[in-house]
Parts: sequence; C-alpha cells; structure tokens
Amino acid sequence: MNDKINVSIVEDDKVTRNYYVSVLRQAQGINFQNEFSSAEELLADNRTLTGVLLVDVGLPGINGIEMVEMLKGRGHFFYPLFISASIKGSLISRAILAGGCGFLVKPIDDKTLIFSIHDVVHGGCPMSKKTMQVFIENLRSKKVSEPKKCSIEDSRSLLTTMEDVVFKLLIEGSSSKEIANMVSVSLATVNTHIQHIFKKFKVASRPQLMALILNKCGPCRSSDRHD
Repeated sequence: MNDKINVSIVEDDKVTRNYYVSVLRQAQGINFQNEFSSAEELLADNRTLTGVLLVDVGLPGINGIEMVEMLKGRGHFFYPLFISASIKGSLISRAILAGGCGFLVKPIDDKTLIFSIHDVVHGGCPMSKKTMQVFIENLRSKKVSEPKKCSIEDSRSLLTTMEDVVFKLLIEGSSSKEIANMVSVSLATVNTHIQHIFKKFKVASRPQLMALILNKCGPCRSSDRHD
C-alpha cells in the first residue's frame, strides 16, 4: 500500500520553488507531483488535484487565495497549505476561511515544511502561535453577522462523548499530541476524532472551527471534507 502524501507547489519565485522541490524530492513519505509558477498555469492543467497543495498567497495575477476558491468550486479535493511573507491578520483570515488548512510564514526551513505537510493530512493546522494569535485577534476585531446559534448547538449534539471531550480540548488550544496524552489514546485515534468533528461542524481546519465558535463566521461550505 502506498501511503505517501502527494504534494504539488504553486510558487512564482523560481529560487524558492526550486528549494521546495529539492526538499520534497528527498523527504520520506512524500510523493512530489507537480510545480507551477502561477495560478493560471495550475488552473489550465486538467489533472485532478490530490494531497497537499503548497500555495504562495502573493501570486501575480490570480492570487493564491482566489485560486484555491476557484479550485474548490471545480470540485477538487485537496489540502491547501498557504505560504506567505506577510503575517497580516486580514490576509491570514481570508486564506483560512477560503479553505486553507494551515498558514506558514516565510522563510520556512525544510523540517518545518515536511512536518507541516504531514500535520495537515492528519487533522492538524500548522501555524505558529504568533500567527494564530494574529488570526484570532483579526476575527475578534471584526463585526460580522453571527451564525445561528442553533447551528453550533445542533452540530455539537452530533458529537459522541469522546468527540465532545476532544472538541473541548481543541478549542482550548491543545495540540493533537497533547490531547492524546490527556485522554490516554493514540495520536491516530485523536486525529480520527478531529476529522469527525470537522465534518459535523462543516469546517476544514482548526482555525475555521475557532472562527465558528467565536461566532464570527459561518461554516465554509466550499471546504466540506468527506474523508
């Protein structure tokens, strides 16, 4: 059984793109697929996207966020992992709420890159504490219409007892590994519970779940997952 993670890249800077390609080709558990220098180049490709897509936010022409929204609209199922040189709150929020499963800030070392790819496909959301703080503060600063509270209550009522325990720990900021230690189950089991929670709340990542619980945005319909 081939359990390698398919990874493609969209990055306009040739030096940066070559660095990512070099790291991915040598990494264990990674199956490097394709590289693209622009959103337009990827959108013109007729192959179905799978696995993790590393996306530079600041692409010329169609930017990375717009590209992901377009790909989601075409029915592709993949994990967008955004990369940017900026840590601006509004940019992070747009990327995550567009379906992003993580947000990395340049420069990125090889260990962080590979760890983040594996983390994404196991239910994590790679993002530094500072980036997460900027994201949450940006949500809190905006006056956005609240989702119907019943939608949150209804979703939570669908959780099993263990999923509810994991849910509480998730929104408190605990990592998957910390949750596994606290409830005395394997990391794989915790990640399975997290994926079930995401489905029931109709979100794709932890930041999207946090945004929903903070009553600042509704479910991201275009990013529903069916694992």
